Amino acid sequence: MVKRFVIGLCLLGLIYLAACWGVAQEEARVTDRRPAEPGALAVAHDEPQIGESGVASGTRPAAVRRREGERFEGRGRFVWSGERISFKDIQSETSFRVLENLALERVVRLMEDPSGLGQKRIWQVAGHITEFRGANFLLLERAVLTAEAVEKAD
Repeated sequence: MVKRFVIGLCLLGLIYLAACWGVAQEEARVTDRRPAEPGALAVAHDEPQIGESGVASGTRPAAVRRREGERFEGRGRFVWSGERISFKDIQSETSFRVLENLALERVVRLMEDPSGLGQKRIWQVAGHITEFRGANFLLLERAVLTAEAVEKAD
């Protein structure tokens, strides 16, 4: 009786190990599609357009895919994208949807200023990249308004 129990327990353990190995192989296959180093070019998934309900609907192509937690520093401008704000980097021409936080609230105050100062100037920003459903987002930590003006508007 004890022998059957031990054999059954061993078989159960082998089945569990085989299932774990299969999951690990699938994760490795999915991870292999991502860029090997931060900032490397990759076939990027489209950036979802967020509706009023907060659910992604529709897509827009993206050129660069970045990894979660990557440090980002750049120069560019903030633009309204529906009810949310995006940051468009001048050098790489990459656009990130900016996550709402206190730093973004301060940027929005300048953008909504009647003089339009925040929309007509270049910003120096720093933050971290996040990922959600195949799209990159920017968690803003610092945004400094520069004296440099935007050359052309989209």
